[in-house]
Amino acid sequence: MTVPDNRQSFQRPHTADNLASKRVIDLTFPMDERLQGAAFEWIPGLSLTPTATLETLGRSVYQVVMSTHCGTHIDAPSHFIKNGATIDQVPFSQVIGEAILLDLTSKGADEIITADDLEQVGADVGTGDIVLLHTNWDRWWGTRDYFWRAPYVALDAAEWLVERKIATLGLDLPCPDNMRDIKPKSQLPIHTLLLANNIIIIEMMANLGLVDRSRFTFIALPLRFKGVDGSPVRAVALLP
Repeated sequence: MTVPDNRQSFQRPHTADNLASKRVIDLTFPMDERLQGAAFEWIPGLSLTPTATLETLGRSVYQVVMSTHCGTHIDAPSHFIKNGATIDQVPFSQVIGEAILLDLTSKGADEIITADDLEQVGADVGTGDIVLLHTNWDRWWGTRDYFWRAPYVALDAAEWLVERKIATLGLDLPCPDNMRDIKPKSQLPIHTLLLANNIIIIEMMANLGLVDRSRFTFIALPLRFKGVDGSPVRAVALLP
């Protein structure tokens, strides 16, 4: 009987020998019970419940209950696209590789990120890039304004990214769409356009302001949930 090989292969960006020489910047929000979903009842936050303790059973075990879109997380195409790729089908090349950081810290509350904005700071964005938008909006994490006053991506900016055939869009915002337009069954044009073109989205990133170069090695591995639309990730930047 032939044993199926369900492994994905990828080129390791660093060996164990030279990894120790890298600076690691954590781009992920801490996961505790203050962790936010997306301010909607269908996207709950995180609940941690002990089911065993060292005192009672000689070991510590927690039950974790959260949505697939809670805290720093990836949206797979199936989040909005019928028959789109699920999180276990996202290739490693979209979550491990060279990222380009675009400085959009000039954007403030309620402002729109346009194609012209991207053209000014991302002229060298190209095919297969992991593009990360740095707005410094993560400083509002834990406040109501984080969700309801956040900058957002214009349709022409999303089209600009699709035209350049990027692999992944990450951002330190709760959502690339305007959060104020989100309602049950509402259409989200930015999500739909990107995911329909197999561009995955990494939302609610943190600490992009600590990255001191425009290109660097990026890792954001999701959990291997089979047939599911997204996953929390531990996103990191590896710098010389």
